[in-house]
Amino acid sequence: MAFADARRSQIPSGLVRQLEARGLLASTLLDLIVLKYASAKKDRNVVGEKAFRRQVLPTLRNAIGAVRLPELTKELRERAIDQLQGAYRRSFRQRLDFLTKELDLPLDAKACRRAVAIRNKLVHDGTYLSANEDDNWYNQYKFMIWMDLVALCRLAGYEGDLPLLIDGRRLEV
Repeated sequence: MAFADARRSQIPSGLVRQLEARGLLASTLLDLIVLKYASAKKDRNVVGEKAFRRQVLPTLRNAIGAVRLPELTKELRERAIDQLQGAYRRSFRQRLDFLTKELDLPLDAKACRRAVAIRNKLVHDGTYLSANEDDNWYNQYKFMIWMDLVALCRLAGYEGDLPLLIDGRRLEV
């Protein structure tokens, strides 16, 4: 049995679901922060939505339609086209990088990659990353709370030292 499964089995299932829900809230808050900041700075989209829908999307539809593979069914083609509908927007990762640089957040590339991975897993699968002894679900939850805290402090105009993470796991204030 993997560490994460062993650790989870020792925790009441209601508590696990509650912490996953809290982690999802922390991730959603971070997503909202970076989206609103990018929108305020007029850096939300890669290209305008109208131009994308008029000029880019039809070309992508035609390209997908032109691919001739037996395993690429009509349903898969439609799903691929549907997933392209929002491709004019910057990704969460791009918006987080922009926020980090603009607000001088104490995040290195590794912390940004970790935030994106945790956020994506919570938002898309409703659970934390596969945990190991050094990076379990509780540390991932605390990390997302820390991300929210430092972003909100900078957005509120606080220019002093921000709380740091020790070894990427514990908050030190």
